[in-house]
Amino acid sequence: MSTARSVLVVLSGAKDINLKSGKSQETGFFLSELYVPLNMLERAGYRPIFTNPTGETPNMDPLSDHMVWFGAPGEYNKAKAWLKDHLEEQSEGSLTRPIPFSAWGEADLLPIDGLFVPGGHAPMVDLHNNQNLGYIIHHFHRHAKPSGLICHGPVALLSVNLAIPMDQHWPYTGYKMTAYSDKEEAFNELLWRDRLQLHVEDALKDAGARYEARWPLLPNVVEDRELITGQGPTSAWRFGEALLAALNTYDLSRVQSTPSVH
Repeated sequence: MSTARSVLVVLSGAKDINLKSGKSQETGFFLSELYVPLNMLERAGYRPIFTNPTGETPNMDPLSDHMVWFGAPGEYNKAKAWLKDHLEEQSEGSLTRPIPFSAWGEADLLPIDGLFVPGGHAPMVDLHNNQNLGYIIHHFHRHAKPSGLICHGPVALLSVNLAIPMDQHWPYTGYKMTAYSDKEEAFNELLWRDRLQLHVEDALKDAGARYEARWPLLPNVVEDRELITGQGPTSAWRFGEALLAALNTYDLSRVQSTPSVH
């Protein structure tokens, strides 16, 4: 798993999400939130290493499969071509064959420059409650490596509570951050005529985050220490630029030459 100039891309393994009524809604990763930042990183020389809970090929959120999220048909077509290319790759750590969370150890994570978690509703199913993911994210926090999470992706930060002693505070307590807002979530719930069992804004606030949001669908990126968060799909471009800038200025060599602190 050793790499140079790489970013760990954390995805959900969920293909649907159960709503309050008991019915399920198809979900997965949000295409623009995955493609836009990651394409920037790849063009700058960073290699993505995909990981998820089970190692199964992740699903795309059908709500994201539309050019409205890209501003122009040409950009949407580029995103679909990019996705097709990545799904054809069969190597370990590819989008088709993500590495299971349980396979990662400290030595495997040390050479990786940063962390990226895109949105879609899928993270609300299996990323906030996965202890193995908690150990992974805690590694990036302990070493202050750039960690970018967008839309529903920031809910994954809650998994760290499962990887630390019960008498310790959530490491991101007091961090300024954003995520998909309750006001924006109301539009999805209206579309589905049902409610979600968990709202990412409320969950982060309850955990101790200093949550910040703009009006629905306005771009919003919040940076605090090593953490970069984006509010939603319209933030993908600014979010990608901020994550790339943080990665380019981070000195990974000092991590690899310093003993790990637990």
